[in-house]
Amino acid sequence: MVVVDWLDAVCAGGSEWQDMEDITTAVANGPTMVRSVGVLLEDCDSHVAVIDTIILDGAAGGCVHVIPRGMVVEMHKVWSPPNE
Repeated sequence: MVVVDWLDAVCAGGSEWQDMEDITTAVANGPTMVRSVGVLLEDCDSHVAVIDTIILDGAAGGCVHVIPRGMVVEMHKVWSPPNE
């Protein structure tokens, strides 16, 4: 089980023109800090992958976050199953 703190890209605006106040606010706010907690599926040079729920026999799982390595601020292990 890991905790991953990472910066998420932000898109501001929609299908209509944005006024400069909204644009300036979006730029000033910058990316959003996110925390994902789950089972570490992959940890490689390009990305980490964390799943929030997994069937113990490995047949299925829940939501997977694949996070580009360059967006990861910090990652640490919080728990390991007894058999690891």
